[in-house]
Amino acid sequence: MKYLIVYRVSSQKRRKRVGQLLSAYGIPVSPHTFEMSVSKEECALLCKESERRIDPTIDCVRIYPLCKKCTSKIEIIGKGVRVEDLDYLIV
Repeated sequence: MKYLIVYRVSSQKRRKRVGQLLSAYGIPVSPHTFEMSVSKEECALLCKESERRIDPTIDCVRIYPLCKKCTSKIEIIGKGVRVEDLDYLIV
């Protein structure tokens, strides 16, 4: 399934740790925003790992599931790559 993950983390150290985690699973589409195609199990793992890397009293990670109908309507204006167009992801 595809997901859009957006995060707001106040500490630079924690923000870097969250970014490193998410970059292992998806591609950055803008600062603090990743698009990825992962299984439900991998998404659950990402949730757990994200929670361990933030301070939940002041930081936030939002995970938006994207249905097939929605992802087929994604438009990219300018430079960008669709997750499904990637043959592989270099981490």
